[in-house]
Amino acid sequence: MVDVLLDAAAMGVSTIEREGIFFSHPARFVLVGTMNPEEGELRPQLLDRFGLSVRVEGIADRGSRVTVMERRVAFDEAPESFVGQWAGQSRELVERIEAARRLYPEVIIDREKLFSIADFCLDVGVDGHRGDIIMMKAAKTLAALDNRKEVQKKRCGGGGRTGPAPPDAASAPDGDWRQRQKSQRDAAMIDIH
Repeated sequence: MVDVLLDAAAMGVSTIEREGIFFSHPARFVLVGTMNPEEGELRPQLLDRFGLSVRVEGIADRGSRVTVMERRVAFDEAPESFVGQWAGQSRELVERIEAARRLYPEVIIDREKLFSIADFCLDVGVDGHRGDIIMMKAAKTLAALDNRKEVQKKRCGGGGRTGPAPPDAASAPDGDWRQRQKSQRDAAMIDIH
Protein backbone atom coordinates (compact mmCIF):
# COMPACT_ATOMS: atom_id res chain seq x y z
CA MET A 1 0.00 0.00 0.00
CA VAL A 2 2.80 2.41 0.89
CA ASP A 3 4.51 1.75 -2.45
CA VAL A 4 1.26 2.49 -4.32
CA LEU A 5 0.89 5.82 -2.49
CA LEU A 6 4.50 6.77 -3.12
CA ASP A 7 4.20 5.91 -6.82
CA ALA A 8 1.03 7.98 -7.14
CA ALA A 9 2.69 10.93 -5.40
CA ALA A 10 5.78 10.72 -7.63
CA MET A 11 3.98 10.14 -10.95
CA GLY A 12 0.88 12.26 -10.40
CA VAL A 13 -1.31 9.35 -11.50
CA SER A 14 -3.12 6.76 -9.44
CA THR A 15 -3.67 3.43 -11.16
CA ILE A 16 -6.08 0.79 -9.92
CA GLU A 17 -5.71 -2.76 -11.21
CA ARG A 18 -7.89 -5.43 -9.68
CA GLU A 19 -9.78 -8.46 -10.99
CA GLY A 20 -9.64 -7.39 -14.62
CA ILE A 21 -10.44 -3.74 -13.90
CA PHE A 22 -7.93 -1.11 -14.90
CA PHE A 23 -8.55 2.54 -14.06
CA SER A 24 -6.13 5.46 -14.05
CA HIS A 25 -6.79 9.01 -12.84
CA PRO A 26 -4.79 12.15 -11.95
CA ALA A 27 -3.56 12.30 -8.35
CA ARG A 28 -2.07 15.48 -6.97
CA PHE A 29 -1.12 15.44 -3.31
CA VAL A 30 1.78 15.91 -0.94
CA LEU A 31 2.69 13.02 1.25
CA VAL A 32 3.78 14.00 4.75
CA GLY A 33 5.07 11.38 7.12
CA THR A 34 6.26 11.42 10.69
CA MET A 35 8.40 8.96 12.54
CA ASN A 36 10.42 8.51 15.68
CA PRO A 37 13.97 7.58 14.59
CA GLU A 38 14.43 5.78 17.91
CA GLU A 39 11.89 3.18 16.71
CA GLY A 40 14.11 2.15 13.80
CA GLU A 41 15.10 3.28 10.34
CA LEU A 42 13.07 3.42 7.14
CA ARG A 43 13.84 1.03 4.32
CA PRO A 44 16.20 2.66 1.78
CA GLN A 45 13.59 2.44 -1.02
CA LEU A 46 11.13 4.34 1.19
CA LEU A 47 13.63 6.89 2.42
CA ASP A 48 14.62 7.66 -1.16
CA ARG A 49 11.06 8.78 -1.92
CA PHE A 50 11.17 11.64 0.58
CA GLY A 51 12.95 14.66 -0.84
CA LEU A 52 12.90 16.74 2.31
CA SER A 53 13.24 15.88 5.96
CA VAL A 54 12.75 18.17 8.91
CA ARG A 55 13.90 17.42 12.42
CA VAL A 56 11.33 18.56 14.95
CA GLU A 57 12.35 19.01 18.54
CA GLY A 58 10.30 19.85 21.59
CA ILE A 59 10.12 23.40 22.88
CA ALA A 60 12.75 24.09 25.55
CA ASP A 61 11.32 27.38 26.88
CA ARG A 62 9.15 27.05 30.02
CA GLY A 63 6.82 29.90 29.10
CA SER A 64 6.21 28.55 25.62
CA ARG A 65 5.48 25.08 27.00
CA VAL A 66 2.90 26.56 29.37
CA THR A 67 1.33 28.45 26.45
CA VAL A 68 1.04 25.16 24.52
CA MET A 69 -0.76 23.55 27.46
CA GLU A 70 -3.10 26.52 27.92
CA ARG A 71 -4.01 26.61 24.25
CA ARG A 72 -4.62 22.87 24.17
CA VAL A 73 -6.98 23.10 27.14
CA ALA A 74 -8.75 26.08 25.52
CA PHE A 75 -9.26 24.05 22.33
CA ASP A 76 -10.44 20.95 24.19
CA GLU A 77 -12.96 22.94 26.23
CA ALA A 78 -14.35 25.16 23.45
CA PRO A 79 -13.12 24.21 19.96
CA GLU A 80 -15.43 26.60 18.06
CA SER A 81 -14.43 29.56 20.22
CA PHE A 82 -10.75 28.67 19.92
CA VAL A 83 -10.93 28.40 16.14
CA GLY A 84 -12.80 31.72 16.01
CA GLN A 85 -10.11 33.38 18.09
CA TRP A 86 -7.48 32.41 15.51
CA ALA A 87 -9.62 32.82 12.38
CA GLY A 88 -8.08 36.17 11.41
CA GLN A 89 -4.51 34.92 11.62
CA SER A 90 -5.45 31.70 9.85
CA ARG A 91 -7.04 33.66 6.97
CA GLU A 92 -3.93 35.88 6.69
CA LEU A 93 -1.75 32.78 6.44
CA VAL A 94 -4.01 31.24 3.78
CA GLU A 95 -3.86 34.47 1.75
CA ARG A 96 -0.08 34.59 2.08
CA ILE A 97 0.24 31.00 0.88
CA GLU A 98 -2.13 31.62 -2.04
CA ALA A 99 -0.10 34.70 -3.05
CA ALA A 100 3.11 32.66 -2.82
CA ARG A 101 1.63 29.96 -5.09
CA ARG A 102 0.84 32.60 -7.70
CA LEU A 103 4.31 34.17 -7.41
CA TYR A 104 6.27 30.89 -7.42
CA PRO A 105 6.55 30.53 -11.23
CA GLU A 106 8.24 33.96 -11.40
CA VAL A 107 10.84 33.23 -8.70
CA ILE A 108 14.37 32.75 -10.01
CA ILE A 109 17.37 31.10 -8.42
CA ASP A 110 20.82 31.86 -9.79
CA ARG A 111 23.38 29.24 -10.72
CA GLU A 112 25.66 30.06 -7.76
CA LYS A 113 22.89 29.10 -5.36
CA LEU A 114 22.25 25.90 -7.32
CA PHE A 115 25.92 25.03 -6.80
CA SER A 116 25.48 25.70 -3.05
CA ILE A 117 22.57 23.25 -3.00
CA ALA A 118 24.57 20.65 -4.94
CA ASP A 119 27.54 21.06 -2.55
CA PHE A 120 25.28 20.63 0.45
CA CYS A 121 23.68 17.48 -0.95
CA LEU A 122 27.10 16.02 -1.75
CA ASP A 123 28.36 16.89 1.75
CA VAL A 124 25.53 14.96 3.45
CA GLY A 125 25.90 11.97 1.14
CA VAL A 126 22.81 12.23 -1.06
CA ASP A 127 23.09 9.70 -3.88
CA GLY A 128 20.36 10.72 -6.31
CA HIS A 129 19.10 14.12 -7.38
CA ARG A 130 15.73 14.28 -5.63
CA GLY A 131 17.21 16.14 -2.64
CA ASP A 132 18.84 18.79 -4.85
CA ILE A 133 15.63 19.38 -6.77
CA ILE A 134 13.46 19.52 -3.66
CA MET A 135 15.86 21.95 -1.95
CA MET A 136 15.78 24.19 -5.02
CA LYS A 137 11.98 24.13 -4.98
CA ALA A 138 11.92 24.76 -1.22
CA ALA A 139 14.23 27.77 -1.61
CA LYS A 140 11.97 29.16 -4.35
CA THR A 141 8.91 28.49 -2.21
CA LEU A 142 10.37 30.36 0.77
CA ALA A 143 11.26 33.31 -1.49
CA ALA A 144 7.68 33.38 -2.83
CA LEU A 145 6.31 33.14 0.71
CA ASP A 146 8.46 36.18 1.58
CA ASN A 147 7.02 37.92 -1.52
CA ARG A 148 10.37 37.93 -3.33
CA LYS A 149 11.04 37.05 -6.97
CA GLU A 150 14.60 35.94 -6.36
CA VAL A 151 16.10 33.42 -3.95
CA GLN A 152 18.48 35.17 -1.58
CA LYS A 153 21.33 33.80 0.42
CA LYS A 154 20.63 33.95 4.14
CA ARG A 155 21.73 31.98 7.09
CA CYS A 156 19.21 29.54 8.51
CA GLY A 157 18.78 30.16 12.20
CA GLY A 158 17.87 28.09 15.17
CA GLY A 159 20.22 25.19 14.49
CA GLY A 160 17.34 23.27 12.91
CA ARG A 161 17.95 20.84 10.11
CA THR A 162 16.01 21.07 6.94
CA GLY A 163 17.34 19.26 3.95
CA PRO A 164 17.28 16.18 1.82
CA ALA A 165 16.87 12.81 3.41
CA PRO A 166 19.99 10.86 2.47
CA PRO A 167 18.90 7.77 0.53
CA ASP A 168 21.61 5.69 2.14
CA ALA A 169 20.54 6.55 5.69
CA ALA A 170 18.78 3.29 6.43
CA SER A 171 21.68 1.16 5.21
CA ALA A 172 24.52 3.29 6.63
CA PRO A 173 26.65 1.83 9.40
CA ASP A 174 25.03 2.47 12.74
CA GLY A 175 25.11 6.18 13.55
CA ASP A 176 27.26 7.05 10.50
CA TRP A 177 24.79 9.24 8.63
CA ARG A 178 23.44 10.64 11.90
CA GLN A 179 26.95 11.86 12.73
CA ARG A 180 27.24 13.50 9.28
CA GLN A 181 23.80 14.99 9.84
CA LYS A 182 24.73 16.38 13.27
CA SER A 183 28.05 17.79 12.02
CA GLN A 184 26.32 19.50 9.14
CA ARG A 185 23.55 20.87 11.36
CA ASP A 186 26.11 22.23 13.79
CA ALA A 187 27.88 23.91 10.87
CA ALA A 188 24.61 25.65 9.81
CA MET A 189 23.79 23.24 6.99
CA ILE A 190 22.87 25.53 4.16
CA ASP A 191 22.32 29.21 3.82
CA ILE A 192 19.82 29.45 0.99
CA HIS A 193 16.47 30.95 1.76
